[in-house]
Order: sequence, then structure tokens, then C-alpha cells
Amino acid sequence: MPRIEMQIIAAFPLRIDARFQRLLNRPGRNLVGIVAALWDHVHREGGEAVYYYLLIVIVGIERLIGLVAAHRNAKWAIAQGGKELGLDHYPAMVSMHALLLVSCLVEVWALGRPFIPWLGWPMVAVVVLSCVIRWRCAAALGRHWNPRLIVIPGAPLVQHGPYRWVRHPDYIAVVAEVAALPLIHSAWLTAMVFTLANALVLHERIRLENAALAYV
Repeated sequence: MPRIEMQIIAAFPLRIDARFQRLLNRPGRNLVGIVAALWDHVHREGGEAVYYYLLIVIVGIERLIGLVAAHRNAKWAIAQGGKELGLDHYPAMVSMHALLLVSCLVEVWALGRPFIPWLGWPMVAVVVLSCVIRWRCAAALGRHWNPRLIVIPGAPLVQHGPYRWVRHPDYIAVVAEVAALPLIHSAWLTAMVFTLANALVLHERIRLENAALAYV
């Protein structure tokens, strides 16, 4: 086994089972064995928290997919004569959501927040439902969906899907998700701080959006 891989293995008190050991010893499969052994270490050291870390990574990937879709929709909207409003608040909104994910990881890891089943599982359900609502809103808006505030003069208001019943259904989902995601693993400090931060960001966003709707 190359020296660098031996150093990686020696750096962790790993309990590698026979299957992983065989992978390590097979030519061309050393990297697979190292990854498997490191996962075994992280799982043993982090316990059930490792699944929460994985959930946060998945949410982060979902956010990145949303940003890619937003960029594509923004190019289309501007090509249709759209005007972007509220340029100052958008970076704050993106930063807040990114910091939320980081804070979830840090609080659970640094302060040892446990998974409490009677709290965690309902919060998982809230997060899943919130994601469904947000993407249902995105589907209803189609190319008009964007976290950036871009107004196309003369475009009709969307009044189907969740918008039949609520004016800002996606923001209701965001409020619920921001509060619930940290509480899955009882990260109550993150839930408190970012619920407040989200309220401030959304207050400004909704004010700008209502002004934009009047502009249309």
C-alpha cells in the first residue's frame, strides 16, 4: 500500500471489517477501501448525527439546484424585458440560507445536540412538506419562479397551484423549514437565531414584492 494511504489510515483509530480490509489490499481499489473505512470511522464517532449531516448536504445540493434554475429563469425574464428590483436584499437572503446550513452542522457537532425522536421526526416531516410546497410553487410559477425579484411588465399574476389559496405560499414553507431544519437534531440556538434573521429578510422581501406587484 502506498505510504500516503498508510498515513491516512494511521491517522484514524479505524475498526475496519474484513470486507473493507480486502478492498484495501486489492490493487486499484485502495481509494474505495479508504473511503469505506473513513465512513465507518465517521459513523462510529458521529453516531446518528452523521445522517443529519448527510441531510444538510442534500439540502445544500437542493439549494444549489435552485440557484442554477434561478439563473436560467433570470436570463429568460430579462430577455422578456424584465426589470430586477431589490438588488440589495438578495445577497443577504442567499447568505442567510447558506449560513443556516453551516450553523446546523456546527451546533450539532460542537455542542453535541442529540436527536430527540419526539421532536426530530415531526421536524423531518415539516422539512419534507416544506420542500414539497416550495417546489410545487416553483412548478406553478414556471419560468417566472426566481428568488431574485424580476418583474416582467404586463405579465399576468399566477393564480393556480398553491397561489389559489395563499398570496405567498413559498414564504410560509420557508419559514417552517428554517425553524424545523435545526430542530431535527435539537439545534435550538440555530433555530432561534435564523428564525429571527429569516423574519427580517422576508419582511423586506415581501415589502419589495408587493411593490413590484403594484408596478406590474
